[in-house]
Amino acid sequence: RKLPGADQFLRVRAEVLIWEGMCMLLEDKDEAARETLATVVDLLSEHERLLHLPIAAVYLAEAAWRCGSEKDSDSAADLALETSQTMGTNLMLVQALRDFPAVAARRLDAESGPDTEWHRIGRILRERSPAQAGG
Repeated sequence: RKLPGADQFLRVRAEVLIWEGMCMLLEDKDEAARETLATVVDLLSEHERLLHLPIAAVYLAEAAWRCGSEKDSDSAADLALETSQTMGTNLMLVQALRDFPAVAARRLDAESGPDTEWHRIGRILRERSPAQAGG
């Protein structure tokens, strides 16, 4: 059954969880951040709410790395990239990577060639203007 306003509630809930997760990361509450961000990534994925998914996934990648799970960190970072490609814009991805640039650095280190999507994102991050990241 579809409830009036449920989509709006989901968006607000997701944004609150993303902010909570980011605050936890800034306070070095890494395990709590990981749990919160995994919840929001699952929620956004389940309901196909793509707009904020790259941000949540980048933050989850950072939390997972800090908790010692390189595999989960890589998976979350790749989900952020894939979602951005699906949406046709890197704006949210680049915004999140500016908050936690080590996520991009780790993915770049894992790439074998110099001309991958992660390398393209790395070049965008080096640019001064966030406005250039929109495409």
